[in-house]
Amino acid sequence: ELDTEVARLQAISDGNAYQRTRATAYEDVKEQLDQLYHDMTAGKLDATGEWHKAIKAVKDATPKP
Repeated sequence: ELDTEVARLQAISDGNAYQRTRATAYEDVKEQLDQLYHDMTAGKLDATGEWHKAIKAVKDATPKP
């Protein structure tokens, strides 16, 4: 029973590894907010904004399984 539970929990952890990798790859929230501010000022609240490009780069580098 114990081995089965350990295997189940390990599978959950392995399946969520991309989340831990992304979390360390994203810039700090204050940097993201600064990027958003500059994107808003420049009228770039679409896929051309720096914030969007930075977030997309992290998501592309570490896709969900």
